[in-house]
Amino acid sequence: MSDSCFATGPSTSLEYERSRRQLENVFRVLAKPDHQLREKALKLRQEMSSAWQILAAQDKWFAWPATTAPQGTRGLKCCEWRPSGMLSFLGYHVGETQPTSQEVRWHILQYAFECHLPPLHDPLYYSEWGQ
Repeated sequence: MSDSCFATGPSTSLEYERSRRQLENVFRVLAKPDHQLREKALKLRQEMSSAWQILAAQDKWFAWPATTAPQGTRGLKCCEWRPSGMLSFLGYHVGETQPTSQEVRWHILQYAFECHLPPLHDPLYYSEWGQ
């Protein structure tokens, strides 16, 4: 893992890709409790989260959604799914083609619930998550 420059957050698609890959490496390191780079990974994880928190506050592009989930109809009515979402961006994959280990997936989910997320897609994307 290399040092990060997340004081202002990534501003180009190349920087977003670099930050995404760094975060994937962080999750891989954290999935191994005795890894020699664990402390550095935790520090980088916090730096990235803090930078995305600042960006979110400046641009007001993300408000945490409520966790209230009313009873659904047990059917999917949406016909236009985005090609990739936040968990995919963070490296969370299941299945046979791009599996992510259970340990790494756990750290990705922990990050998604505890930390600030990167700006992905557009403001409409976050409004689709609900109130």
